[in-house]
Formats: sequence, C-alpha cells, structure tokens
Amino acid sequence: MIPWILMAMASGIIGAATSSWFEGTKTGTWLFLQVNKLANWASARYGIDILRPCLLYTSPSPRD
Repeated sequence: MIPWILMAMASGIIGAATSSWFEGTKTGTWLFLQVNKLANWASARYGIDILRPCLLYTSPSPRD
C-alpha cells in the first residue's frame, strides 16, 4: 500500500511539472487554447455548468 501511495505522489509531482513546462511552449499554448475552446463549446452546447462553481455555492441558504 505504501509503494502505491508514493508512486501516486511522484506521478502527480512529475505530471504537474511537465504540464507547466509544456504550457510555456508554442505547441503547448496552442493545445491549451484548443482545449479551452472545446470546453467552452461543450459548455454552451450541452449546458454544462461544471466550470462555474461560484454560482452554485453563492445562493443563500434557507437558514439565513
């Protein structure tokens, strides 16, 4: 169990470092822009509100 946890932590750290490096390249900038456009299109087309959590949690509670 311990090796699995350590492997997951190492994978997360290496993945985050690689992602932040790749985002700084021209190809990475283009790819992140395309993924962002796709996410915005899917959100508008299918009414997905996952990326707007502030609207979900700012409604007043019944106890207020």
